[in-house]
Amino acid sequence: MRPDRELRFRLEGGAEDGGAVRLDAVQALVEAVEEVLAAVECDITRQDRASTHARVTHLSLSSPMELGVTPVGPMADPSIGPTVAREARRDLALVQAGQRPERASTRTLQACAALVTPYQHGVETLGIYGEDLAEVVPLRRDLPSAVAELLGVPQYTHGTWRGRLDAVNFHSPLRVLYIYPTAGPTRIRCTYRGSRLDDMAVRLARQFVEVEGRLRFRVGDPFPEEILVAELRPVPQEGLPTVDDLVGSLPEITGGMEIGDYLHMLRDE
Repeated sequence: MRPDRELRFRLEGGAEDGGAVRLDAVQALVEAVEEVLAAVECDITRQDRASTHARVTHLSLSSPMELGVTPVGPMADPSIGPTVAREARRDLALVQAGQRPERASTRTLQACAALVTPYQHGVETLGIYGEDLAEVVPLRRDLPSAVAELLGVPQYTHGTWRGRLDAVNFHSPLRVLYIYPTAGPTRIRCTYRGSRLDDMAVRLARQFVEVEGRLRFRVGDPFPEEILVAELRPVPQEGLPTVDDLVGSLPEITGGMEIGDYLHMLRDE
């Protein structure tokens, strides 16, 4: 396996374990790496679910222990795996440096923070190898605090937001659905507990809806990152925005970039 397609970690347990690594520390790291890879892929593809799966491609049980994980894409798109590995390594390096990756979602940042969970399970040193496997970069113990600072303090307000409803997940008591606004963020995560809105969500799937509830914002971000849903209702056809309505509606969305450059950035050109 080419090292640039793999995320390889090095762990060493504490003195009380004789340098050995506890099983729960390994499990915590594996789960965190899986989530990082899935979150990064969703950032890249703007899809709701990752198509890759994480495969253990290197394992050394001697102390210090080494664990290598490689994202593997489907046969229809095998190139996505190396892309995810490269972007995940880049995102983590930026987060470690106290910078927010341009495309990284809140999910990705929180997943990066979870990579240091093994420190809570007796691990004394934890690091990630570079692409050439020549150097190990220690993972910051305070990574969760660094991520919290990048995300900023959440603010809440009651309100409504509109978008196309899609990606409904009823597989747990916490229901999750996503709306895709006409302008602004690619999608907004919406949640509610219980089954009271299930029938309405199914009936309105792939339609333009209005979500009312508690909106959670990050400081400096004009768009909510999540909505705790109180009400879900359809938007009448006459209530849908027209092209004329959208023109000039978000003058700051390009961040000062020329519109042509902004569109090229969105398309990764």
